[in-house]
Amino acid sequence: MVLEAFPTRVILMAEYGDLLPLWDRSSSPDVWFGPFERGVLGLSEGLETRLVQWNRRLDNIAATDRQWASADEKLEFMVDGQLLAAETQREFGAGVLLLYREDDSERSRATFPPRSGSPGVPNQKVRLAAKTPNGLVYLDQPSGRPSLEDQLAAMPQAEFDALAKDVDLTTLEWAPGQQPTRILLEPNPGGFPLRDRTDLAGRPSDEIDVDALNLPAELVVELTEWNRRWANNDQYQRSLQYLDEGHQLAARLQRALGVDVAVLFPEANPVRSRPTPEMARFVQRLRESRQSQ
Repeated sequence: MVLEAFPTRVILMAEYGDLLPLWDRSSSPDVWFGPFERGVLGLSEGLETRLVQWNRRLDNIAATDRQWASADEKLEFMVDGQLLAAETQREFGAGVLLLYREDDSERSRATFPPRSGSPGVPNQKVRLAAKTPNGLVYLDQPSGRPSLEDQLAAMPQAEFDALAKDVDLTTLEWAPGQQPTRILLEPNPGGFPLRDRTDLAGRPSDEIDVDALNLPAELVVELTEWNRRWANNDQYQRSLQYLDEGHQLAARLQRALGVDVAVLFPEANPVRSRPTPEMARFVQRLRESRQSQ
């Protein structure tokens, strides 16, 4: 592989296979490419080996129906990913932003095709995926067809009810007292550096009740100090030290919160952390349909 341009944003994201789990997430909306081959990013051989070994741990569970042997084993994998993200960020330097867990394939979301005329990118469908106890149900929009929102609005009620009969509404809709399942570690000049990125329809805000998380007191102090340094030091905001310390804090936060909460750092897109308009419309119609039954 020969890179036409060195990436400016790279995501550490595991994938099944004996490969380097690094993918290009540079600013072009048409870039969706990876994984990178070994040797093209200038990373040390030792780090690349550790990245491949980490990725292989996910591949190893394919033989067990993709089930981790225990919650502790899964948590160690998640925490080690954050620590590898810190190490990879240090080798890249501040010129490349290393993302970890910014993408989440288990989320219900619509995926959109690239702009027309984009070279080398095959035609894709827009897809709306809703969780059910038996997996996912899909509503597809081939290119050039009415939007998913228009399809949902025009769909006869009987057809909609048949499509959505197995959908678990509680997995798609926010409820009072809902504990976050996705948390973004992000500096916050006016408060605590954690934001709710749980992608449930109707989530009223991204504020988090920190006390409800039951974090260790020493971790709260570390998070507060990291946030203070960022707020009071312009140079620190742009530094490799800020990114490195952020990944390491995210690892400690992940360990404290356990496997049921995904910790994101850095730069999770808030638009992608909310249900798409199509999903919001789907949830609204499903709620109305069930309330009328």
